[in-house]
Amino acid sequence: MRYIKDYSRALPEYLKDAKNALDRFFKVWECFCHFSFKDPEIYYAIFFADLDKDLEDYIIDYYKIFPEELGPQLKGISTMLLKHNIYERGMATINDCIDEGFIKKEDAETLNEMGTLLYEGILAQVIKGKVNYDEAIKKTMKYIKFVVESLRIK
Repeated sequence: MRYIKDYSRALPEYLKDAKNALDRFFKVWECFCHFSFKDPEIYYAIFFADLDKDLEDYIIDYYKIFPEELGPQLKGISTMLLKHNIYERGMATINDCIDEGFIKKEDAETLNEMGTLLYEGILAQVIKGKVNYDEAIKKTMKYIKFVVESLRIK
């Protein structure tokens, strides 16, 4: 859980200059990539491995015991950090983009699934040594932005 702690504690700094929900969406992805591509095997195990217990249960149990580990969070971000799986975590920030008129509600699941699949594929490439850390972040952000722009309300 310390890997999640480092990520969750870094989020407020990443988000401090965000102007709107779409900025927050991109900055959450950027922060997530920064930490996950440094420790790809750990993040793969946390978000994509089959566990006996739901990830949400592990996270909630951990933060009940160590609430200070979550650190200070902005509105909505601590809720996202406690979500059940990577798909639910993504939807937390996408819902804000819907509320602020950037994305249509009917496109939310598509955006979330495409983003998660892109991320999982690039994470696998990092683990296999086919893509380095910097290239992984650039590719992920480029593709996430491309998907958002294709679905963004004009």
